Amino acid sequence: TLALPQSLNALTLDMAVAALACLQDWATRPDISCVVLQGEGRAFCAGGDVRRMRDGILAGDDYCERFFASEYRLDHAIHHYPKPLLVWGHGVVMGGGVGLLVGASHRVVTESTRMAMPETAIGLYPDVGASVFLNRLPPGLGLFLGITGCEWNGADAVALGMADYLLDDNLRTALPDRLASAAWCGRPDEDRLLLDNLLRSFPAAAQQPQLTRYSDCLATACQDSLTEAVARLPTLPIDEPWFTRALTNLQHGCPVTACLVEQQLLRGRQLSLADAFRMEWT
Repeated sequence: TLALPQSLNALTLDMAVAALACLQDWATRPDISCVVLQGEGRAFCAGGDVRRMRDGILAGDDYCERFFASEYRLDHAIHHYPKPLLVWGHGVVMGGGVGLLVGASHRVVTESTRMAMPETAIGLYPDVGASVFLNRLPPGLGLFLGITGCEWNGADAVALGMADYLLDDNLRTALPDRLASAAWCGRPDEDRLLLDNLLRSFPAAAQQPQLTRYSDCLATACQDSLTEAVARLPTLPIDEPWFTRALTNLQHGCPVTACLVEQQLLRGRQLSLADAFRMEWT
């Protein structure tokens, strides 16, 4: 459990190191068949602890280098975890929180989920493997999300292939007992199927997508180049509050971030996940 609710469970170096150590230990323990990653309070994870990173930069230390290396190792371990790994992504799931969610074998979102890669607001870029997972979206859509920091909801996450199950928030209290009483066998493939069936037994949340209703026109507007995307997006006939905020983010966000997003998506098309993490770290 990520347990810094006062900062929306923003990830620190100590948290990333501790989480990776747990996963590595539990991967080989015969008494553990399934791992659950969740956040305390009203958010799963709002991303990396940017304030601590800024302090490290001003102090001239190597905190950022160590933080990103540890965070990316943790993300990579989640993508390749040998046992069922369930991430419960409720509330704010942004930046580094998306990185923790997307690689899990069983990805749950809820009606409170708010996802985004909002790095344009701070002059960073969508990292945590986004060079790969944004490239899995329809051509142009990853660029749109990266340069605008646009939010999407739980129903969108399932439609985009970034989550597997859309459940009611209140089902989280029932989850531990259901998991504890399941007939785990210790064989990962069979246990993954067991967890699939368990999660399918919960009623799906009733939520309508917002962003993915317009996926085609957003992707078309951004499928050629950054320059053309910036010119086309304000002309789209989308009268929605989330789109207005996305355009505001684009107008006021860091222009260097936008250029980096275009380049990382071009280069990321040919990279393995490990090489994408190496590129992002560099």
